[in-house]
Amino acid sequence: MEFVSLIIVLLAAALIIGVLFNSNKKLQQQVADNLVQDQKLERMIIDRLKAGQDKVAIVKFVREHSGLGLVEAKKYVDNIEADLNGKGPVE
Repeated sequence: MEFVSLIIVLLAAALIIGVLFNSNKKLQQQVADNLVQDQKLERMIIDRLKAGQDKVAIVKFVREHSGLGLVEAKKYVDNIEADLNGKGPVE
């Protein structure tokens, strides 16, 4: 009887480990996908800043494409603009 209980516990542990590894792979893929999207968004912002587009329009664009709030989107654009101008990040 103890042997059967031990096998059940081991199978349950193996199942849990398998689920955790699968979840980890999915999370890693989501992180990679988000990074690619962030890089694309950053490139689009840089292009718009270089073209002299109105900063308010760029912040609105960022909000629409990222889901960020107004303050976060503005800081994001400000930091990219500061990098372009050779200045440090805006706080």
